Amino acid sequence: MMLLMLTYAILLPVLAGFLFVTYVLRSNPEIGFFERLFFGFGLGTGLMTFEMFLIAWAGIPFSTLIVSLIQAVTVIAFGYPAYRSGALFQRNSLPSFTIQWNRSMAGRLRSAFLVFLFCWIILKVLIVSYESYILPVNSFDSWAHWSSGAKFIFFEKGLALDPSNEHYFGAGYLKIQRYPLHIPLLQVWASLCMNEVHESYMKVWSLYYYISIIGLTYFSVRREASQLVALLAAFFVSSAPLLTYHAIIAYADLPLGYYALGCAICFWTYIKSTSNGNGHGSGGPLVLMGIFAAFGLWTKMEGLLFAAAWALGLMLLRIKKMSWSNLFRYLTPVFFVAVPWYVFLLTTGATVSYGEEKEVGAAVARGLHVEVLPVILKELVMSANFNMIFPFLFALCLFGARIILRSDLKYLLVPLITGLTLFLFLYVATSSYMWVTTLTAIDRNILTFLPMVYYITVLIAIKLQNREGL
Repeated sequence: MMLLMLTYAILLPVLAGFLFVTYVLRSNPEIGFFERLFFGFGLGTGLMTFEMFLIAWAGIPFSTLIVSLIQAVTVIAFGYPAYRSGALFQRNSLPSFTIQWNRSMAGRLRSAFLVFLFCWIILKVLIVSYESYILPVNSFDSWAHWSSGAKFIFFEKGLALDPSNEHYFGAGYLKIQRYPLHIPLLQVWASLCMNEVHESYMKVWSLYYYISIIGLTYFSVRREASQLVALLAAFFVSSAPLLTYHAIIAYADLPLGYYALGCAICFWTYIKSTSNGNGHGSGGPLVLMGIFAAFGLWTKMEGLLFAAAWALGLMLLRIKKMSWSNLFRYLTPVFFVAVPWYVFLLTTGATVSYGEEKEVGAAVARGLHVEVLPVILKELVMSANFNMIFPFLFALCLFGARIILRSDLKYLLVPLITGLTLFLFLYVATSSYMWVTTLTAIDRNILTFLPMVYYITVLIAIKLQNREGL
């Protein structure tokens, strides 16, 4: 019964997210059912937890019935326009996992290799799923930052916003109150459905973010290249050790990596659509891009840096080929998520800043922490096993610089470089440098970039391989 209710907890927001994605992407039929489903998971979960935050702020106690009713209204609100527009009945123009066998020896070997890759990915997902379902939350940071707060909110049935409460807004349970509430509220929702806090089951959301990253990687790359290239991309993403580990534990880094990947895919989808028709492209991917950026900052504080980085990429694209109305489509969801959250923090007395006041100025006055640079480089290239994707990306950019600059891929690199630069600035100019020199959080922060780095690297490799198509 508990697993049945957990399944209900997962599927309800996925349905709402899928319907919304289907409607928004009705002008992009090349994005098929499975890709919309993986998009819908992250969108639906983000929307649900934000709705939970709003009703808690309004003083409405949490219950399975209340949240379910709100989700039912959301499903109807998204499902009706999707049905009326005919978007629900669009056919997937791209085959999913069908593998065609060839009579030649080379063709048979290729098909056998495709089957091997597919089976390996499935086996990997099954093993990670098993471990995710049986292992409880066992990391100090997971408990301190998210799970202990989730347990408190579950028993409190809300955010405890009564000033007379000694645990006002989770004091003593939420270690850092300014951290966004997406991950704790996901665990609260699972616990509400199961009617208890199950320390293994309440954190399985990380597993489905992991699966969604693999699925989005495969299907988005499949729209650009052969099935072999798409499976190889999914294979390497699924086998990245740190990514796999975070699929089992309840951290916010993997979900933020998912939202960054979603932004990258939507941005590239929009860029490609600008070359068709009137040159303005479909606005649907930009709406999704804005929503994923918004839910990124709703997942982890560093999501604000990603939102700024993608805004800069859009601004540069605007100079060439984009209307201001499409930029507005990106900024609107970010605004509607960021403003209520930061207003809430200000009104509850929780600090909003990233670090101490005047910390940056003080750091500059006493010298920048440049000692972090060799540590970061070592982690990217040697110590942290990201399947060597970063050296591969650096090499492709170095040897293919001219081709990249002549293509629209340069616009996709701008948010990546900007995001990495903003993180680097925090490490060099603030007390965050200690998380690098002690190797406490540097790899986890790099992990937030990892899925989009794989995606962008594959796109560059495809472009360099098919340079005659420029």
